[in-house]
Amino acid sequence: MQANGTMIRAREYLLVLLIFLAEADSFWFTISGETSRDCSLGRRLGFYDKIDYYAFLVTAGLAEYRIHGNGDKELKILRGQWNIMLDILPNKAELFHVTERIFDVESAVAGLTQYRANRG
Repeated sequence: MQANGTMIRAREYLLVLLIFLAEADSFWFTISGETSRDCSLGRRLGFYDKIDYYAFLVTAGLAEYRIHGNGDKELKILRGQWNIMLDILPNKAELFHVTERIFDVESAVAGLTQYRANRG
């Protein structure tokens, strides 16, 4: 992915905000397109409209927004780009613990055990 000035500035601003959040009380975030829950990074950054959050992630080169032939829409998080962005921080290991997993937000909010979604 070829970086441009806008992408670099978006990532710089996001890193500043992530560091600010990481230095506060411990908390975890989902980086999916979800913006309706407080555990959403989008919500913590002040995005209440998911399209604005999607636009920010796409502008920063951290996600792609796809519209499939059948009309389905999908936000694809580009994990590799997130890792590239976070790897520039010298104290990444102290600030962030990144995990990749299928996560059921509804179960977490309800205090239930996570389950592995059947994708098939």
